[in-house]
Amino acid sequence: MEKKGLLVNREGVGNIFKCSCGIIHVNLKAISLRFTESAFLEVAGMFKEGASKLMDEGLKILLSEQE
Repeated sequence: MEKKGLLVNREGVGNIFKCSCGIIHVNLKAISLRFTESAFLEVAGMFKEGASKLMDEGLKILLSEQE
């Protein structure tokens, strides 16, 4: 079922869509979160920063194993 305003869908993970009132809905299996657009963008930036730090840590581990 395609939802109007669907932004992204990941089978087995969840979806993100924007409803007609402008609220961003994040559905992850049994968890549903609702954000204003500005709050969603702030949280998305936080996730992006966290993911970047995790990748940096993984790269440091790989490089240290090669020494």
